[in-house]
Amino acid sequence: RFLAFVRAAFAGRRQQVGTRLRVVTQRDREVCIAACRAAGIDPTQRPETITLPQWIALAGALRSA
Repeated sequence: RFLAFVRAAFAGRRQQVGTRLRVVTQRDREVCIAACRAAGIDPTQRPETITLPQWIALAGALRSA
C-alpha cells in the first residue's frame, strides 16, 4: 500500500505534494496540508524532493487523520 501511495503521488506531472495528496487521498485540503506539516513537509514541495523518512511520516500522518 505504501508504494502504491508514493507512486500515485508522483503520477501528477509537476504538481506540489499538497495538491497531489488531495487527488490521491480524496481528502480535504486542510487535512492534506496538516498531514504534510505533521510530517515536516512543506505542502508546496514537489514529490521528488521528499525523502523516504518524510514519505513514511506522511503516510503515518494521513493514516492518523
